[in-house]
Amino acid sequence: MDDQTAIAQLLFEYADRMDAGDLAGVAQLFDGAQMCSSSGSCMEGAELREHLERTTRIFPDGTPRTRHVTTNVVIHVDDSGDVALATSYVTVFHKPDDVAALQPIFAGRYHDEFRRVGGAWRFARRTKIADLMGDLSSHLRTPEFALTARLAGPTSLEQGIRQTLYRYCRGVDRHDFGEAASCFTEDARVHYDEAGSTEGDTATAFLTEQETASGSSPGHRRHEVTNVLIDAGDEVVTSEAYVTIISWKPATSGLAEVIERCRFVDEWRYSDGTWRISRRKHVVELRTVDGRPSEHSEPT
Repeated sequence: MDDQTAIAQLLFEYADRMDAGDLAGVAQLFDGAQMCSSSGSCMEGAELREHLERTTRIFPDGTPRTRHVTTNVVIHVDDSGDVALATSYVTVFHKPDDVAALQPIFAGRYHDEFRRVGGAWRFARRTKIADLMGDLSSHLRTPEFALTARLAGPTSLEQGIRQTLYRYCRGVDRHDFGEAASCFTEDARVHYDEAGSTEGDTATAFLTEQETASGSSPGHRRHEVTNVLIDAGDEVVTSEAYVTIISWKPATSGLAEVIERCRFVDEWRYSDGTWRISRRKHVVELRTVDGRPSEHSEPT
């Protein structure tokens, strides 16, 4: 077998093992080799196997019900004959059950380095580059999706979280508390720093209080979100955002302008194709009424 064919066989062997649910076999291909993200985060061997087993959803048939299609393969063997580089495209199709539609969920590239060891070609390093990402919710487990999101690339994660933050603000501002509630997981809790509770209320109870407090005056509140920082850790995704809440409340002379400078400190969970808030700490740092400071509680 010539070198080009042997190296191409490794590319296809990786795809076959992934689609068969042979995660141990995939990790075996990277014993002494590295699987890396475009950001430089790498893992190999046993660490890669543990990561794949935590993040890949395996269905009753023993497979992830995927097809990794590898195309546009370009291989260059170094003049030494012991080192080779390859680039390829990868598209992952997924069909979680017999009813769901078959759909592409990932499109990206592999940049691979190979070395000849004992006369056989082996992976030395693979860099996985995410170009397009679809709905990964039924392919990947949660909350371990955080690590996979970091490995695959931050774009869809950041966009999804920002969209949920904006959707929450729009829902509250428009008095659409159903839309606001859709931004939280079913078991989410909200700790408002003036509530005096370290556990906080359920998101449903918190939003009910907000709806009652706002009365029948939708449009008298505006949330502005800035400085969104997102951290995709190994086990959980968190974010912190600055929020300015401007509201107009009845006063003896008409309407009083109330401005709150806040922080939303959130934990996230990927659910049904959407990033949702599983825990929120709503911290009020400064409140003014018609430009004059008003008392507020320090965060606990």
